[in-house]
Amino acid sequence: MLTVSQRVAEKARAMIPHCRRSRLRRRIAKELAMSVRTLTRRLAAEKTTFRRVLEQVRFDLAVERLAEGLPVTIVAFDAGYSNLSGFCHAFRRWTGASPKTAMRKAA
Repeated sequence: MLTVSQRVAEKARAMIPHCRRSRLRRRIAKELAMSVRTLTRRLAAEKTTFRRVLEQVRFDLAVERLAEGLPVTIVAFDAGYSNLSGFCHAFRRWTGASPKTAMRKAA
């Protein structure tokens, strides 16, 4: 049986490219048949937050898409970023390198 954080990650992965970030938590809570507050409490019981789960999903998506050789702009959109600079900043925070540098190393 999946944990709440695993279920959130699964839903987030499917919804990120299609749902604005401001609405994502509410939509996922609804998909899991719980209120946003209940979702927050259940994630806290697992010692995590919605933000942490979402960041991990975004990172995983970005790494996978970059490894597929997709353009950085497409990867940024797939990971839920509305602009390239925000994605590049997040990617550098996650890995210490730019997305293009990471793509070159992977190739």
